[in-house]
Amino acid sequence: MRRPAEDDEHAPLLLAQVEYLQAYADQHGREWKQKLWLEWTNATADPVLSLLRNSHGPSWLLRYNLRRVEDEK
Repeated sequence: MRRPAEDDEHAPLLLAQVEYLQAYADQHGREWKQKLWLEWTNATADPVLSLLRNSHGPSWLLRYNLRRVEDEK
């Protein structure tokens, strides 16, 4: 099952990717995006999150909003 597209530039996230990001955000708190950005920059991110960086990129992360996805559930 795919989630609706966040934008026209990137493929929509799979539900599993959304859930993975939510779990990551829950684990790392308010600064989760900064933590993920740092992991992406240092190539230390989990493979699932690294694939997301490769497919969507850091600029996408800045625009991504978990609350909007939560509201759709």
